[in-house]
Amino acid sequence: MSYTYKLFSAPPVLKRALQRAGWQPAPSPGICHLYWNKRRGRWPVVQENQESLLLKELTSKPEPSKLELPITYNRITGSARFTDKANLQENLKRMKNRYGDLYDFVPPGFIYSEHTQPIVERNLDTLNRSLWICKPSRNSCGRGIFLTNDLEILKNHHQLKNKLNTLEFSNEQSSDLSPQPIEPTNQRKTYIVQRYIDDPFLLSGYKFDLRIYVLVTSMLPLTAYVYQDGLVRFCTLPYLPYLTGNPTDIYRHLCNTSVQRSQYKKLMNGSDNQFANFMKELGCKGTHPKITLPNLFRNFDEIGVDKHAVWNDFKKVILKTLVTFSPLLPNSDPREFNLYGFDLLLDQKLKPWLIEVNLSPSMNVSSYEDVFVKEPLMDDLLKVLVATKLGEQNGVSPLRNIGNFELLSNFKELEGYSEFLSIFKTNNCVKDNVHE
Repeated sequence: MSYTYKLFSAPPVLKRALQRAGWQPAPSPGICHLYWNKRRGRWPVVQENQESLLLKELTSKPEPSKLELPITYNRITGSARFTDKANLQENLKRMKNRYGDLYDFVPPGFIYSEHTQPIVERNLDTLNRSLWICKPSRNSCGRGIFLTNDLEILKNHHQLKNKLNTLEFSNEQSSDLSPQPIEPTNQRKTYIVQRYIDDPFLLSGYKFDLRIYVLVTSMLPLTAYVYQDGLVRFCTLPYLPYLTGNPTDIYRHLCNTSVQRSQYKKLMNGSDNQFANFMKELGCKGTHPKITLPNLFRNFDEIGVDKHAVWNDFKKVILKTLVTFSPLLPNSDPREFNLYGFDLLLDQKLKPWLIEVNLSPSMNVSSYEDVFVKEPLMDDLLKVLVATKLGEQNGVSPLRNIGNFELLSNFKELEGYSEFLSIFKTNNCVKDNVHE
């Protein structure tokens, strides 16, 4: 069967995957199998004559229409509310209060806003005994993040909010992780303040974090696939603990590629290329300081780290996080799917910590590692859509791995199955015993 698509602000990597799979652009006007739009709140609307589709700006999509042709969209309506850093923090805190240590993978923290400012003031003496990482709730790519052990800079939110809401750093000009006010561009009224994980697991003294891709094809019953490849992003300077090092050096503490790539290029072109040589030994072939997940696991084999246990722990964190989304979106459109980006960090005890969940992870291809991971990821994503939404199994997700996507919600295979089953049933994430 030949499938058709319409793309709006779609990444080139997806366009190439569609071409490889033999998909065809849909005629205009006309209906098609896949709508992909990076912009939020912009969806196709079926006309009354059921023959053509118009694109309109909407806050939500219409009810599913009775079309002969199965259609799927690349965004689960409402999920942006839960990937927002502030909402994610609150939802996971709620789950931790209910399930205790099962949800101990989120760094302790709080939401700072004008409403919580009095509480922060009353507890400054206690809070300032720790190092905190402060993140604007809706920024991305490391923009606006800073470290501090003096939360008094957030104290007077009314006077400082015009500055605090537009904190930025330039990775070309400064290595200071303290607040750097710039000219206001947009207003961000909420900060996520989390205790900084100051004992990260290091490779040859360098800090790293991981980007894991997760495809959700249904919220109820929860059906999710984790991609078995991903990106591992490194800091370009050796890590130094807060008490002995310089906490304002972004190149030791923030793993975001957008922060580190300029420094990496300087190191590659400089006389002291120790880090560049280290990255090559790990398998890095590109111009950005990152490697693929299989290369990381090969290194784990060499140093005696149980990669299977680490991967299993990653899956448990991801699944527990998705459980917080599912009951809040019980009426999600069955035509929808969403590809999320989970950012995780390992500490010295190999315990995974959830850093954040990205609603729309970047599919830009700017290095060899991007090509190696994202090109086949898009190929396999199309295979999942055909198997779960567009083919003979339309509307019923097959409980099996597809391509390099591993069925994540088959939680019987995870350690602690009874705990997962209890959480899933309590949060109404199973339906008609599909996953039991």
